[in-house]
Amino acid sequence: MKCGIERKLPDFAEVVEKVRVAPRPGTAPYRPDLPKLVDSDVDATILELVRSCWEEEPGSRPALPDVLRFIKRVNKGRCVRACACVCV
Repeated sequence: MKCGIERKLPDFAEVVEKVRVAPRPGTAPYRPDLPKLVDSDVDATILELVRSCWEEEPGSRPALPDVLRFIKRVNKGRCVRACACVCV
């Protein structure tokens, strides 16, 4: 299933290390550069969903049922298998 994420992902261990290390005061935590990782035809609302899931404040992140409803809507009602696109 193609979901717009290409296989040119950064090294997993490198990403984990960058995310694990606390950011310096006044700087944002590390997040991968999405425009470099996804196909240009990926709907911008999907990228916004990903970014909203990365919010630092847990209360600002969408709830899982909301994420699943969003994916189902974008997937035009077909079965939601979120892991197929998230776990590449």
